[in-house]
Amino acid sequence: MSTKYLIILLILTISKISGFNEIEQKSIENYHNYIRIKAKLFGAEPKSPLNQVKWSNDIANKVQTFVSQCNLGVPQNIEGTGFALFKVMGKEFDPVDILNRTFERSAPLYDWSTGNCKPDQCCDTYQTMIWNTSTSVGCASSYCSSGSYNFFVCGYYPIGNFAGIKPYTPKVQSQLTENGSGGGDTKLEPSVKPISINVSSRFILPTSSTGDVDWKSLGFVTSIKNQGQCGGCYSFATCAALESAYLIKNNLPNTDIDLSEQNFVSCVNYGCGGGNGQSCLDKLKSTGIMYETSYPYKAVTGSCPNVIQSPQPFKWTGYSNIQGNKEAFLNALKSGPIYASLYVDSGFQLYKSGIYSCSQSSTPNHAITIVGYSSADNSYLIKNSWGTIYGESGYIRLKEGSCNLYSFTGITTQV
Repeated sequence: MSTKYLIILLILTISKISGFNEIEQKSIENYHNYIRIKAKLFGAEPKSPLNQVKWSNDIANKVQTFVSQCNLGVPQNIEGTGFALFKVMGKEFDPVDILNRTFERSAPLYDWSTGNCKPDQCCDTYQTMIWNTSTSVGCASSYCSSGSYNFFVCGYYPIGNFAGIKPYTPKVQSQLTENGSGGGDTKLEPSVKPISINVSSRFILPTSSTGDVDWKSLGFVTSIKNQGQCGGCYSFATCAALESAYLIKNNLPNTDIDLSEQNFVSCVNYGCGGGNGQSCLDKLKSTGIMYETSYPYKAVTGSCPNVIQSPQPFKWTGYSNIQGNKEAFLNALKSGPIYASLYVDSGFQLYKSGIYSCSQSSTPNHAITIVGYSSADNSYLIKNSWGTIYGESGYIRLKEGSCNLYSFTGITTQV
């Protein structure tokens, strides 16, 4: 049996440097036990309760010796132990946040019918972290100054994650479901071909003295998508803003168009390693982007393709930056959904319903689309890109100004 491992590249800046204290160790242990207790939320319902894991100082110490060398590879001196490896860009990070986001995004990529990852997908983190026979976990990290990244590794004993062998025995073999949160399931909404229209009358938003607006209820927000195990949130938020701008301009409520997020991911910034909406809109303004039908989403960086000219690529005329404050955001929202960046913590990722508010202490690490505002509870309605299983059918209601929402400028698009 060969050692199984996974290397994840995350362009984030979150909250802790190398080494884990007792509180962090307990948090890492508790998180692993949480996903085992709640296993049916992420995959098949277990036939019986999964084993719980305990923190192992022995594994952690051996892993620490290894990661301190800043050699991006797999430890060879811990027999019988499997590993999950992460390269986290930046000097500070929250280990539970990294584990949580990666696990939830990889879980839907596992195919329970075959015991393998879905075609062209990587789900190794899911299998390694939830492997039922593993009873010990130990993690360590080291800041590698030469590359300005944290090398973060978790070891699991006994080793698990073998091809074709399910991580645990499901309760019902014939009716398996593939669920998840954060990353959501990988099934995309049906692709919709470009719409031929002759309408030129823009939808006019009714005047509101409170700033209330709900573009989703008005029918000008396209379907929820899923970025999967790829840091392409910026692409999804940009496409969502463009799609809504098109529907509003042409007064086409309750119509779904589907732009190619993969086009942006393959051509802009660091691909699945992160990016921003402004770069998307600048880089491909002259060519436009293809529709989902022409260039489907693969959740990998890929190489920038030549734009297919039939059907004609989707183009925009420009965009405007929005100052980071409530007044500017509400004013821009009157014209349509807006691209924005915020800070995502573990609570945001595990969000189910209600009004959410999170920390203001960290740099934004996620891009979303604001599609509404309610003065009654002073909250924004946020369209996320983690599938419909996330939050309120793919949406989250966020307390105005929380989660570092105003740290970066927003973007409103013109088509």
